[in-house]
Amino acid sequence: MRRTAAHATFALVCVALVVANAAVPSAPTGLHATPLFRSAVLHWDMHADTTVTGYRVYRSNTSGSGYSNRGWNPSSRTATEYADAEMTNGTTYYYVITAVNGDGESGYSNEAVVTPTADCAVDVPYITSSWWRIGENEPDVSPYNNPGVHNACDFTIWKDDARKWHCVACIRITTYPGSTRLFHRWDADSITQANWTPAGLFWTTGTVGAADALGRTMGVNTPYTVEGRLQAPHCFLYGGTYYMFHNNAGAFCLASNDGDVFSQHTNYQGGSVFFSMGRDVMIFNNVAQDGKWYAYYCTSGMVARSASNLDGPWSATESTVRSAGNPESPFAVEHGSGIYLWQQNGVVYSTDPLDFNGDPITFMWRGKYAPEIIEDDGNYYVSGYGGGIWVARMAWWPAQATPARPSASRSPAGSMTRVRDRVAWYDLRGRRVAPAVKVVGVRIAAGRDAAMEVPLGR
Repeated sequence: MRRTAAHATFALVCVALVVANAAVPSAPTGLHATPLFRSAVLHWDMHADTTVTGYRVYRSNTSGSGYSNRGWNPSSRTATEYADAEMTNGTTYYYVITAVNGDGESGYSNEAVVTPTADCAVDVPYITSSWWRIGENEPDVSPYNNPGVHNACDFTIWKDDARKWHCVACIRITTYPGSTRLFHRWDADSITQANWTPAGLFWTTGTVGAADALGRTMGVNTPYTVEGRLQAPHCFLYGGTYYMFHNNAGAFCLASNDGDVFSQHTNYQGGSVFFSMGRDVMIFNNVAQDGKWYAYYCTSGMVARSASNLDGPWSATESTVRSAGNPESPFAVEHGSGIYLWQQNGVVYSTDPLDFNGDPITFMWRGKYAPEIIEDDGNYYVSGYGGGIWVARMAWWPAQATPARPSASRSPAGSMTRVRDRVAWYDLRGRRVAPAVKVVGVRIAAGRDAAMEVPLGR
């Protein structure tokens, strides 16, 4: 047969396809899953192929078929953990993963099988309703609108003396000068109400050289030093005063006698900066336990300052908070005999306000960030941002009276067993955890762009 230019072209295409296919990574190995309360965590071996840029996670209710992608896929070769949430206790799930590079996607890994469990030695928070949106993602912040770009992020929710509800959120990437951030407010008669009423601009830093839309000029009638940087408000009621801590270049605070009208608050020396900090501040009341307030926030990790009085003085140096999870937007709640720390969707239990280095007991949701837990007349709610500000009902699953007993001589990962009437704790890798801090679950890091008389907020 006479070879033509077309044959030659076809041959080259075939060779190119073979070469491209050969560059697709091999299937990942070592996939295994650990059950938690209504959630699970996957681990696998880091891929040896340095061209791998991430992984895709697939789940099915049937072994060997019917896999669908779970989304929020790891986007790094070194990211070898994945937390899945919104699962049903007692239902068995089947997982596989693939590796991805610039040339395509690998075949499936080995299959991992997991059945979430309700067995836990401490109460576990869980969501009991669907989410409802209280604030839109792109509220009207005239005259600083940046259509299609500005959006709501870290926020706080509280109820005032008149039993009206309020939400204040940081709106970023506006046309406000400097760092583009300002605070916007929504109001409602009930926390269960959807689509709260926008109340417009709530607070600004003031602009340099002239007044902004709220009549505020930086350095003239505001104490801030970084134009357009207001971050992560946290409002709570204590001793008849509503406090709203937030960040500019350091921790600042607003205060109100009724929870509706706020003004700048000063520290014990009459100054406006309460302490130096990174971002995403949350104030935790541990006074009944050790006489201290803790200001949690993030730098390169999670840190804290402490004080015996909200007005200060706050500790001159930061304390490192031992924590293996995402340090951004920490939120802590006292419940029962311990402290529950939300690190995005993961929840860690501890009895030490500076040590949350244990494994999470659950992962509660997907796609919501900077959570706040709200208590109102004995009812609990969880809130988060992501395409707006959202709220859902929350409850506490009671601790199980008899923790599960391991069937093998070596305790399985993520298990607990009775030893001489004490609880022995093991992490996901079978290592024993010191009983002083009682924790169960999985250690994971995940990425993202932060005495109660009324709801906490952050």
